[in-house]
Amino acid sequence: MRIVILTTQLGKGPGGKVVANIISELASQNYKLLVICSECHVNTAVNINLKVVPFKWLFPMKLTKLFIVMFRVTLRHRYWQSYVYRNFKNDVTDFNPDFIYAIGSGGTQVVYNLGLAIAKYSNVRLALHLLDPIPGPKGWENYEIYRKSLIHTFKKSLKEADLITMGNHHMLEYQQRNLKFDILGKSFIVPDPVVNKPIKLSSLSQKYVLTFLGSFYGARKPDRLLEGFSEYNKNNPEAELHIVGTNRINLNHFDVSEDAKKKILFQGFTT
Repeated sequence: MRIVILTTQLGKGPGGKVVANIISELASQNYKLLVICSECHVNTAVNINLKVVPFKWLFPMKLTKLFIVMFRVTLRHRYWQSYVYRNFKNDVTDFNPDFIYAIGSGGTQVVYNLGLAIAKYSNVRLALHLLDPIPGPKGWENYEIYRKSLIHTFKKSLKEADLITMGNHHMLEYQQRNLKFDILGKSFIVPDPVVNKPIKLSSLSQKYVLTFLGSFYGARKPDRLLEGFSEYNKNNPEAELHIVGTNRINLNHFDVSEDAKKKILFQGFTT
């Protein structure tokens, strides 16, 4: 089978690492892959034809949000989309793929629209993989009108795609609730591939370890979590807070005691 994969960051951040794992697994099954991305931070298999097209110019974010709210279109990556379409649509046609697989998320829905345009030009089937539901749930973004407008930036691609995949049933059901047309009939679940690692259990102790799984960005702020743990730590000085995600948080910017800071540990995602 021959597959064209369109994505942005390959191997960088939680989403990029998931995409890299998906591509690695497809390559291990001896599928022939043409991968077009904006960045690549991993070594790829020999049976992958890789095209890296960097973002040379990005539309300013404030104007991007304004256009999304007013006109329901995103211009953030429009230059990249046009460049890839003009310069690589014939490469895709010559590759003669069985289908195009566009893999993106809420900030990179450009790959879905690019996938639709190239699929129409090459007359091949289109599959979309959503790493996250679009839009994210309430509270994900500071401005509700912007959050609700995001779905319109790639609704046509969702309607016309031949196949839609997501990581779990909860995300798929949530995505369906945000649409006025059915996608469940052409969707199935593709779990995020992760590397199996042995779990090492430490000896039992009286120390409490509180774990938060997720990343803080946009409307997601760690203030209450950190300040709450700081209060908890006063009565439970041995307790630790482990924050697992993609985070760059300076604890000096929050109302957290010096003792509590020593018990707050950051860990990266393992996917």
